[in-house]
Amino acid sequence: MNHSHNVTVDYKTHFLQAAFHYMPSTDLAIADTILYAAISVGMLVSILRSSHRPRYIWILFVCACLETIGYGARVECTGSGALSTFIVQAVLILVVPIAIALVNYIVVGILLEAGGKQVYCLTPKRVARVFFASDVGAFFLQAIGASMMANEASADSGQNLALIGVVVQLGFFTMFVFLILYIAFGNGFRMYAMAEFKPVFHALCLTSILMYLRNIYRTIEFLDRHGYVASNEWVFSVFDTFAILVCFLAYSFWNFGQLLPGTEAELAAIVAKYQGGDKDVEMCVEAQGAQVLASGKSGVLREHGRTGRPPLSI
Repeated sequence: MNHSHNVTVDYKTHFLQAAFHYMPSTDLAIADTILYAAISVGMLVSILRSSHRPRYIWILFVCACLETIGYGARVECTGSGALSTFIVQAVLILVVPIAIALVNYIVVGILLEAGGKQVYCLTPKRVARVFFASDVGAFFLQAIGASMMANEASADSGQNLALIGVVVQLGFFTMFVFLILYIAFGNGFRMYAMAEFKPVFHALCLTSILMYLRNIYRTIEFLDRHGYVASNEWVFSVFDTFAILVCFLAYSFWNFGQLLPGTEAELAAIVAKYQGGDKDVEMCVEAQGAQVLASGKSGVLREHGRTGRPPLSI
């Protein structure tokens, strides 16, 4: 009986050490689960209290719930050593931030639409599609490469494929960070100077920097599976758990549904006010109204609380 128990304990210890490359803390996983559960509730309250509830905002609430489930599975995995719970926690904790980044992509598209401009070939409608597609494509390249590395015959090809995925992910996200800075401070935009949009850029910059640091951490962890970064839980806790947790806190404090106006006309009026004064604002609003009357449609002034994103149709 004792021998059987010892074999079970030895198997669980061996499995956890091999799967995580360190012995994960059950207490830490429990604390993370409680924190993310609290964030989920806080995110829901923040959304319900906002004046507008665009559909893309609900992505954040769903992601917070999925992170809670992921860390709950991590608790179960550390206790049972089951492969199924390891897979659940690994997939959710790895993939959910991709959906979180989608919210930033959508908001940048909204700001581009408000400014009435595009950056090179990136039109407002293409921003979310291009960057989200790059994230998904990079994830699949890494996943396929990792699976090929399990086979000794295809290990080299798998590592090269996974490295391509890592480079694609970091490259596109670097371009996205520069896009945010260009819209905020670049000639022709300078939208950070518009008081109404400053809190939006605070949220975009803080969350994007944190997600960028997380991507760098994940890259290093992937490239050296037995190195210091991959073999110490505190690194995971700081650059993944804590980083994404702060992102959710930022989204709760700077709620896009509260910060961004509910109609396209209001967004365009804010930009016009800073670019050409009150007269241009009146002309902008009148032009929007005339367009609605001429077309016989209410789509131009639709609330982004109904559609999720006034300028985008992804």
